[in-house]
Amino acid sequence: MSSIQNSKRFRELAGVLRERAALHGLVMMPGEAIELLATQLSAVASQLGISERWALERYVTEEFIDGLAQTLASQAVSYRETVAAAEPVHLLTPNTGRVIASLGMVLKLAAEHADETQTESMAIITDGADALVEVPLQGQPRIPANMHPGSFALP
Repeated sequence: MSSIQNSKRFRELAGVLRERAALHGLVMMPGEAIELLATQLSAVASQLGISERWALERYVTEEFIDGLAQTLASQAVSYRETVAAAEPVHLLTPNTGRVIASLGMVLKLAAEHADETQTESMAIITDGADALVEVPLQGQPRIPANMHPGSFALP
C-alpha cells in the first residue's frame, strides 16, 4: 500500500466511495474502494503530469467520487441487463455436475490466491457463489417438449 493510501484524506474519500456506491445499491468487497480509488488517483495524476498527493488534494473531490459511483452503478445496470437477456442453456444432468465442479475449482483457485489478489479473488468468489446458487434455482428439472428427459435448464 502506498503512503498516499494511508493519508486521512484518501481514507475519507474511500469511505465516501463505499457510501455513494451503496446509495446506488452496490456492495463493494473489502479493499475494493481503496484499490479502485488508488487506480483512479494514479490515472488522474499521470494524465495531468502531477503527483498523486497533489491530484488527491486538488482534483479527486467528492464530486469526482460521485461521478465514479455513478459510472460503477451504470456499469452494474448494464451487466445485469446483459445477464438477464442471456438465453437459457440446456444441459444434461451429468454436464450440470461438471459445471458445478468447474465453478468449485474456480472458487478454490481464487481462495488460494486471495493473499496476492485480494479484491479480484473476493469478486471471483462472490460471483462464483452467486452462480452456484443459481444452478439449483434455475436448474430445476423441467422437461419442455423439445428437451431430453435427463436435462436441466440453466440461465
